[in-house]
Amino acid sequence: MGHFDNIANVTPSQSLPYIEPGQWVLSIDRCVIGTSQRGKGDFFVAEFTVVSSTHPRFQPGSKVSMVQMFNKGEVALANIKSFAAATLGTDHQKITKAVMDKFVTDDGKLVQGKYVACNAQQTKTRAGNDFTKLMWEPYSNQSYSPSAAVQEAPPTAAPTANTTPAAAPASSAYSATPPTGGVGATAPVPQANPAVDELFGI
Repeated sequence: MGHFDNIANVTPSQSLPYIEPGQWVLSIDRCVIGTSQRGKGDFFVAEFTVVSSTHPRFQPGSKVSMVQMFNKGEVALANIKSFAAATLGTDHQKITKAVMDKFVTDDGKLVQGKYVACNAQQTKTRAGNDFTKLMWEPYSNQSYSPSAAVQEAPPTAAPTANTTPAAAPASSAYSATPPTGGVGATAPVPQANPAVDELFGI
């Protein structure tokens, strides 16, 4: 048997870089459940197009992702719940199994193109290793600037073993009109259907 006999039947792996510390506005490309090829079990992955970012390495139009391993238990579920609640602009208590099943149906078709804001902060694990904590916020109608976001977004404690994520700040620095030009510039990403939340029954 030749090395490439089955090459027509396989799909290449496309591992995207993770979200790094900074302020982000992201457009959702897809949300899926996958299985680790390294025997680590199932995971949830959300893939994004960058709309704006304060991180100099990620320009508008670049791609990033968030991965949550289900073997992390309630910590992973809390992170997923926080992301889903911010995406749908609803209270985290309304994020149920039924909502999440719809969230990942057809690669997350119902939320594709929807904007979400993220405040990513570097912290330390108990073992002293670097860890990027992702704090999700709904994409609001308030004025946005990367510098304002850095100043206004308060730190959030590390996740605990429960499914209740930290509440978003009362005043957000994110908006539906990100800045143009330079770091934080706007990429031409389509907006989601504003009625999409109704499809989730929340």
